[in-house]
Amino acid sequence: MNTQRRDRLILILDRGTRALVGQCSGPDDHGGCPVAVEGHQVPCAGRRIVPAYGTGIEGWRLTILDHEGTACPLAAFVHDD
Repeated sequence: MNTQRRDRLILILDRGTRALVGQCSGPDDHGGCPVAVEGHQVPCAGRRIVPAYGTGIEGWRLTILDHEGTACPLAAFVHDD
């Protein structure tokens, strides 16, 4: 079961306009996207993301390309101590 974290915030932006189109809490305890739907791309695929707080990489601006599966693209970067 995927669970959302309440102590992290990642902003999801449109790549062209940079308008806010969503937000998430980053990877769950198993590196998965807590809002992913099997058979669909994760919500941040094809978008820009900006970790706002609770990630250890606050302020990074990352572009997420097309992304298959339900793994969170930030799982390799965000670690809970």
